[in-house]
Amino acid sequence: MTRKVIAAVVVALVILVLLYFVSMQRYQIAVQWIEDGVFSKATCYVDEFPFIIELYDPGFVSYAYAGEAMEYGHYDEAIALLKPLAEKNYRDSVQMLKDCMEKVANSPN
Repeated sequence: MTRKVIAAVVVALVILVLLYFVSMQRYQIAVQWIEDGVFSKATCYVDEFPFIIELYDPGFVSYAYAGEAMEYGHYDEAIALLKPLAEKNYRDSVQMLKDCMEKVANSPN
């Protein structure tokens, strides 16, 4: 009985370690896309393991989705995502928030 429990624990740990490494690889690819200014491609890599990425880099998932919203002209959505990030001065979220607010203020609505 104890061998089965030990084997189950080892298998679970191996799966968790593999899941972590795969998610970190996805995170690195997403970071590269963001550095290239293509948030919409980055979010594809964030979708699969957002909870692990948030543990590693809190705010990154919201940041990626805010950038994607900006790419598509959804500035109100981006503002909602960027406000908490800007309060923490996360990456360039302050500047992104300013850009979104200017776009909303200058829109002919």
